[in-house]
Amino acid sequence: MRKPPNAVDCAQPPLAAARTAVLEAARRMESPDRQSLEECAVLLENAIAGMNACRSAWPEENAASFQGCRQQQLDEVRRLRQGLLHLRRLLDNAANFYQKWAKRRAALSMGYTAAGEPAEITTAGRMLIRG
Repeated sequence: MRKPPNAVDCAQPPLAAARTAVLEAARRMESPDRQSLEECAVLLENAIAGMNACRSAWPEENAASFQGCRQQQLDEVRRLRQGLLHLRRLLDNAANFYQKWAKRRAALSMGYTAAGEPAEITTAGRMLIRG
């Protein structure tokens, strides 16, 4: 049965599911290991799918029919944004840690350049193929 044009589901399950996936990914990033990081990728793919589902569910031409539950939507979007900001901080810290570790490793194993900077480590490229 089709809903009338002015009937809108304010719960927005795809958006709530996206927020839940982001929060779970952030939780797993707090103690990362190989399996957790792989699971984070899947969780974030699910979050993107949920956000895309919401985007298609809120067409511009029917914007007037969504006014009744706009506040609920905005609250859910704010909660999702907070989760994304927390996850971003975790990822930024992980990248910063890795960059500093790589610089220290270069200094220990390759020495320093004439300018006093750690020498660059040349590494072979890596490729991951999943079939």
